[in-house]
Amino acid sequence: MELEKKSQAPVLEFFITYGWAILVILVGLGILVYFGLINIEGATCKIAPKLKCNEFNIEQDKVVLTIENKMDQLLLGVDVGVKGCSEMDMGNILDKGKEDTFIITGCDYKVGDKVNTLTNLTYILEDGKTYTKVGKLIKIVT
Repeated sequence: MELEKKSQAPVLEFFITYGWAILVILVGLGILVYFGLINIEGATCKIAPKLKCNEFNIEQDKVVLTIENKMDQLLLGVDVGVKGCSEMDMGNILDKGKEDTFIITGCDYKVGDKVNTLTNLTYILEDGKTYTKVGKLIKIVT
């Protein structure tokens, strides 16, 4: 009884036939992740490099953000708003190296919905210059 030798041709043929399709799918997924249409991070709170979002929660009627000031300056007149909410948390002072909790009300979200929205944070530095930072919030409503 002779043993038949199996060649690697079927494996090579498979990759030549279907490899391009697998490559197209991977490139497509990469593009979707790059443009933010697919979020692989889960919950996200990004405001600015030196304004760290330590904790946040999105509820049916409000958004709660805990923001830490990692700048070397005191922030005056800190106003925080969230797109989709009618009220803002206004007039706070955020000392350097400290954190504060901001409660933005007037929201109308449904429990279980995934919210992907923008946040605006406006502040005045000690020298009187006003700055506005736009951030991003992604989370499922609790």
